[in-house]
Amino acid sequence: MSARRSEAAFRIRLPATSANLGPAFDAAALAFNLFLEVRARPAKEFAITASGRDSEICGQLEKHLILETYLEVLRAERKSIVPLTLQIRNDVPIGKGCGSSASARLAGIALAVRFGKLKWNDARIVGEASYREHHPDNASACWLGGIAVARMSSEREAEVAVITPKGKWPLLLAVPEQALSTERARSVLPRQYSRADTVTN
Repeated sequence: MSARRSEAAFRIRLPATSANLGPAFDAAALAFNLFLEVRARPAKEFAITASGRDSEICGQLEKHLILETYLEVLRAERKSIVPLTLQIRNDVPIGKGCGSSASARLAGIALAVRFGKLKWNDARIVGEASYREHHPDNASACWLGGIAVARMSSEREAEVAVITPKGKWPLLLAVPEQALSTERARSVLPRQYSRADTVTN
Protein backbone atom coordinates (compact mmCIF):
# COMPACT_ATOMS: atom_id res chain seq x y z
CA MET A 1 0.00 0.00 0.00
CA SER A 2 1.21 3.49 -0.79
CA ALA A 3 -0.63 6.74 -0.18
CA ARG A 4 -0.14 10.41 -0.94
CA ARG A 5 -2.21 13.28 0.31
CA SER A 6 -2.52 17.02 -0.09
CA GLU A 7 -4.86 19.39 1.71
CA ALA A 8 -7.80 18.24 -0.41
CA ALA A 9 -6.76 15.34 -2.63
CA PHE A 10 -5.75 11.80 -1.67
CA ARG A 11 -4.15 8.99 -3.67
CA ILE A 12 -3.78 5.36 -2.68
CA ARG A 13 -2.33 2.40 -4.56
CA LEU A 14 -3.10 -1.13 -3.39
CA PRO A 15 -1.66 -4.39 -4.77
CA ALA A 16 -3.31 -7.59 -5.90
CA THR A 17 -2.89 -10.58 -3.60
CA SER A 18 -2.91 -14.36 -3.72
CA ALA A 19 -4.08 -16.14 -0.57
CA ASN A 20 -4.55 -19.59 0.99
CA LEU A 21 -0.86 -20.31 0.50
CA GLY A 22 -0.09 -23.99 1.03
CA PRO A 23 -1.85 -25.24 4.16
CA ALA A 24 -2.36 -21.69 5.50
CA PHE A 25 -6.05 -21.50 4.59
CA ASP A 26 -7.45 -18.04 5.41
CA ALA A 27 -4.16 -17.19 7.11
CA ALA A 28 -1.40 -16.42 4.58
CA ALA A 29 -1.22 -14.34 1.40
CA LEU A 30 1.31 -12.53 -0.74
CA ALA A 31 1.10 -9.19 -2.54
CA PHE A 32 2.23 -8.81 -6.14
CA ASN A 33 2.66 -6.05 -8.67
CA LEU A 34 -0.78 -5.48 -10.13
CA PHE A 35 -2.43 -2.44 -8.59
CA LEU A 36 -5.68 -0.68 -7.87
CA GLU A 37 -4.99 3.06 -7.80
CA VAL A 38 -7.58 5.53 -6.52
CA ARG A 39 -7.34 9.31 -6.57
CA ALA A 40 -10.02 11.11 -4.56
CA ARG A 41 -11.01 14.67 -3.82
CA PRO A 42 -14.07 16.26 -2.20
CA ALA A 43 -16.86 17.21 -4.61
CA LYS A 44 -20.48 18.37 -4.65
CA GLU A 45 -21.67 14.87 -5.54
CA PHE A 46 -20.19 11.42 -6.04
CA ALA A 47 -18.62 10.74 -9.44
CA ILE A 48 -16.23 8.13 -10.84
CA THR A 49 -14.00 7.89 -13.88
CA ALA A 50 -12.27 4.56 -14.41
CA SER A 51 -9.62 3.10 -16.70
CA GLY A 52 -7.70 -0.13 -16.98
CA ARG A 53 -8.98 -3.67 -16.43
CA ASP A 54 -12.73 -4.07 -15.82
CA SER A 55 -13.21 -0.31 -16.17
CA GLU A 56 -16.94 -0.72 -16.87
CA ILE A 57 -17.36 -2.30 -13.41
CA CYS A 58 -15.03 0.15 -11.69
CA GLY A 59 -16.85 3.13 -13.19
CA GLN A 60 -20.37 2.28 -11.97
CA LEU A 61 -21.72 4.32 -9.07
CA GLU A 62 -24.28 1.69 -8.05
CA LYS A 63 -23.11 -1.27 -5.94
CA HIS A 64 -19.56 0.08 -6.00
CA LEU A 65 -17.56 -1.74 -3.32
CA ILE A 66 -15.17 1.14 -2.67
CA LEU A 67 -17.98 3.66 -2.17
CA GLU A 68 -20.19 1.23 -0.23
CA THR A 69 -17.35 0.56 2.21
CA TYR A 70 -16.51 4.26 2.49
CA LEU A 71 -20.12 5.16 3.31
CA GLU A 72 -20.65 2.25 5.72
CA VAL A 73 -17.54 3.09 7.74
CA LEU A 74 -18.40 6.78 7.98
CA ARG A 75 -21.96 6.00 9.07
CA ALA A 76 -20.80 3.44 11.62
CA GLU A 77 -18.39 6.01 13.07
CA ARG A 78 -21.08 8.73 12.93
CA LYS A 79 -19.04 10.97 10.69
CA SER A 80 -20.34 13.37 8.06
CA ILE A 81 -20.49 12.03 4.51
CA VAL A 82 -18.07 13.87 2.23
CA PRO A 83 -19.02 13.35 -1.45
CA LEU A 84 -15.99 12.42 -3.54
CA THR A 85 -14.95 12.32 -7.13
CA LEU A 86 -12.82 9.25 -7.78
CA GLN A 87 -10.33 8.56 -10.54
CA ILE A 88 -9.67 4.82 -10.63
CA ARG A 89 -6.93 3.01 -12.50
CA ASN A 90 -7.30 -0.74 -12.05
CA ASP A 91 -5.05 -3.62 -13.08
CA VAL A 92 -6.45 -6.22 -10.63
CA PRO A 93 -8.74 -8.86 -12.19
CA ILE A 94 -12.14 -8.64 -10.49
CA GLY A 95 -13.62 -11.81 -9.03
CA LYS A 96 -10.79 -14.03 -10.28
CA GLY A 97 -8.74 -14.90 -7.22
CA CYS A 98 -6.47 -11.86 -7.06
CA GLY A 99 -7.86 -10.16 -3.96
CA SER A 100 -9.91 -7.54 -5.79
CA SER A 101 -12.51 -7.27 -3.03
CA ALA A 102 -9.82 -6.81 -0.36
CA SER A 103 -8.15 -4.01 -2.31
CA ALA A 104 -11.50 -2.32 -2.97
CA ARG A 105 -12.60 -2.55 0.67
CA LEU A 106 -9.25 -1.25 1.88
CA ALA A 107 -9.50 1.66 -0.56
CA GLY A 108 -12.94 2.51 0.86
CA ILE A 109 -11.67 2.25 4.43
CA ALA A 110 -8.64 4.42 3.62
CA LEU A 111 -10.92 7.06 2.12
CA ALA A 112 -13.12 6.98 5.24
CA VAL A 113 -10.07 7.32 7.49
CA ARG A 114 -8.78 10.24 5.42
CA PHE A 115 -11.97 12.22 4.85
CA GLY A 116 -13.65 11.20 8.12
CA LYS A 117 -10.48 12.08 10.06
CA LEU A 118 -10.48 8.72 11.83
CA LYS A 119 -7.48 7.93 14.01
CA TRP A 120 -7.11 4.31 12.96
CA ASN A 121 -3.83 2.40 13.01
CA ASP A 122 -2.83 -0.40 10.62
CA ALA A 123 -4.26 -3.12 12.89
CA ARG A 124 -7.64 -1.40 12.94
CA ILE A 125 -7.67 -0.78 9.19
CA VAL A 126 -6.66 -4.35 8.36
CA GLY A 127 -9.07 -5.66 10.99
CA GLU A 128 -12.00 -3.73 9.53
CA ALA A 129 -11.24 -5.03 6.04
CA SER A 130 -10.76 -8.56 7.37
CA TYR A 131 -14.08 -8.40 9.23
CA ARG A 132 -15.78 -7.46 5.97
CA GLU A 133 -13.84 -10.11 4.02
CA HIS A 134 -14.46 -12.80 6.68
CA HIS A 135 -10.75 -13.68 6.68
CA PRO A 136 -7.56 -11.63 7.21
CA ASP A 137 -5.11 -13.02 4.65
CA ASN A 138 -5.76 -10.92 1.52
CA ALA A 139 -6.39 -7.70 3.45
CA SER A 140 -3.18 -8.08 5.47
CA ALA A 141 -0.95 -8.66 2.45
CA CYS A 142 -2.70 -5.95 0.45
CA TRP A 143 -2.24 -3.30 3.14
CA LEU A 144 1.19 -4.27 4.50
CA GLY A 145 2.83 -5.88 1.45
CA GLY A 146 5.12 -8.89 1.20
CA ILE A 147 3.93 -12.21 2.55
CA ALA A 148 1.48 -11.80 5.41
CA VAL A 149 0.48 -14.41 7.98
CA ALA A 150 -2.51 -13.16 9.93
CA ARG A 151 -5.22 -13.94 12.42
CA MET A 152 -8.04 -11.96 13.95
CA SER A 153 -7.20 -10.82 17.51
CA SER A 154 -10.68 -9.38 18.03
CA GLU A 155 -13.75 -8.85 15.90
CA ARG A 156 -12.23 -5.87 14.10
CA GLU A 157 -8.48 -6.05 14.77
CA ALA A 158 -5.86 -8.27 13.18
CA GLU A 159 -2.47 -9.54 14.28
CA VAL A 160 -0.13 -9.83 11.30
CA ALA A 161 3.41 -11.10 10.76
CA VAL A 162 4.96 -9.82 7.52
CA ILE A 163 7.76 -11.61 5.70
CA THR A 164 9.67 -9.60 3.11
CA PRO A 165 10.92 -11.91 0.33
CA LYS A 166 14.55 -11.54 -0.69
CA GLY A 167 15.16 -10.72 -4.32
CA LYS A 168 12.49 -10.84 -7.00
CA TRP A 169 10.13 -13.78 -7.19
CA PRO A 170 8.89 -14.65 -10.68
CA LEU A 171 5.17 -15.38 -10.61
CA LEU A 172 3.01 -17.06 -13.22
CA LEU A 173 -0.55 -15.77 -12.96
CA ALA A 174 -3.35 -17.85 -14.50
CA VAL A 175 -6.52 -15.73 -14.74
CA PRO A 176 -9.78 -17.59 -15.44
CA GLU A 177 -12.14 -16.26 -18.10
CA GLN A 178 -15.18 -16.29 -15.80
CA ALA A 179 -15.47 -14.44 -12.49
CA LEU A 180 -16.43 -16.40 -9.38
CA SER A 181 -17.03 -14.92 -5.95
CA THR A 182 -15.24 -16.35 -2.92
CA GLU A 183 -18.59 -17.24 -1.36
CA ARG A 184 -19.66 -19.32 -4.36
CA ALA A 185 -16.26 -20.98 -4.68
CA ARG A 186 -16.34 -21.99 -1.02
CA SER A 187 -19.81 -23.46 -1.28
CA VAL A 188 -18.33 -26.62 -2.86
CA LEU A 189 -15.88 -27.24 0.01
CA PRO A 190 -16.72 -29.79 2.71
CA ARG A 191 -17.70 -28.39 6.10
CA GLN A 192 -15.22 -30.67 7.88
CA TYR A 193 -11.94 -32.40 6.99
CA SER A 194 -10.62 -35.72 8.27
CA ARG A 195 -7.47 -35.91 10.36
CA ALA A 196 -5.70 -37.71 7.50
CA ASP A 197 -6.51 -34.91 5.04
CA THR A 198 -5.44 -32.29 7.56
CA VAL A 199 -2.10 -33.99 8.27
CA THR A 200 -1.42 -34.55 4.56
CA ASN A 201 -1.96 -30.89 3.81
